[in-house]
Amino acid sequence: MKPLFLLLVGVVVVLLSGCIGTDSPVKVKVVKEGDYVRVDYTGKLEDGTVFD
Repeated sequence: MKPLFLLLVGVVVVLLSGCIGTDSPVKVKVVKEGDYVRVDYTGKLEDGTVFD
């Protein structure tokens, strides 16, 4: 039981570690009206056939 508890605590710590602190080095870009957005995608059917 103790190893399972320690594993659970470790997972929670790892998941929460990215949420702590406000000095994130990741810059978030917000799309505003008038901005151009490029989207790359591949359209596939359920059987894996590419249609676009």
